Amino acid sequence: MSIRRLLAATTLAACVSTGAYAQQKTLKVGDAAPPLSVAEWVQGDVAGLQSGKVNLVEFWATWCGPCRKSIPKLDELHDDLAGKGLVVIGVSDEKPEVVKPFVRSRGGGMSYPVAIDENKQTNQAWMKAAGRNGIPAAFLVSRDGKIAWIGHPADPAMLEIIPKLLAGKYDPVLEKQAAPLLDAANKAASRRNYRQAYTHLDKVIEMDPKVFSSVVLQRYELMLTGEKDTEAATAYLSTKIEEYGPDAGSLTEFATALVNDPDLRPRNLELAAAAAEAVNAAAPNQPDSLAVLAMVQFAQGDATAAIENQQRAWMMADPSVKAEFKKALDQYRTTARRSSSR
Repeated sequence: MSIRRLLAATTLAACVSTGAYAQQKTLKVGDAAPPLSVAEWVQGDVAGLQSGKVNLVEFWATWCGPCRKSIPKLDELHDDLAGKGLVVIGVSDEKPEVVKPFVRSRGGGMSYPVAIDENKQTNQAWMKAAGRNGIPAAFLVSRDGKIAWIGHPADPAMLEIIPKLLAGKYDPVLEKQAAPLLDAANKAASRRNYRQAYTHLDKVIEMDPKVFSSVVLQRYELMLTGEKDTEAATAYLSTKIEEYGPDAGSLTEFATALVNDPDLRPRNLELAAAAAEAVNAAAPNQPDSLAVLAMVQFAQGDATAAIENQQRAWMMADPSVKAEFKKALDQYRTTARRSSSR
């Protein structure tokens, strides 16, 4: 379960932008995102980058074949993750009379906001400043308004980073700092030098416990399946569940992995239940919290309680994500019916 090191590198090119960014010559990961200079919103006027949300800004054109191939995935992200805080924005420097009929022709298959660049000012402040000469090109902007990733929208790395950004668990600067320590930990583990591996992993976790919560699970797995010390592994993760008490997101990650990750065997549902209870203590009466509790209860064989809590979660959920909660509810009900008919 080693953490992936997704290090975004950019080739920098000098350019002169406008407004508050007139002196900015380059744009790289970690920089504050420039504003969007928009002449017209073809659809979904969002008044620019959305503060407090993860923004995915894609530069595209109607004539660009690879851009057309990226549209379905961007639309799927828009549909699936808007309720969790993702904003997808397409930017074209073509004329409105070219872009508008193209967007209309896509129907519901291109439902995210689309903007017309104003005199290529956005292109200058983003694309040229980042040394990007080809389209499609995508920029991920974190909730605090900083560039988190730059690349091609078809790059699998983008899909891996987005959930981390939404959960506040991706920091490209820290990822780069952690990379050599994680490499050292993996090498030590391969030599069965577990003490040294744990030391490296602990240093990474200390950098930012929330960002590197997955490394906690990596350490737990190493203790459980590498060193085969179930008692020590259980004690370690039990302590971490207590330490992460206010962090519902990390606790959810722990509970979900303990139930579903095939690498974490033997499965410890008591720890999963402790994590789920901590989630509900940190964020009581929330749909996500109830869903985590239902997931663990179902894994423990308590289908009645699982169905009850999942139904509560579904009824309380935002309309944009209700289908996701209903899918789990239907699965619990179907499995319970099949079990009772045997």
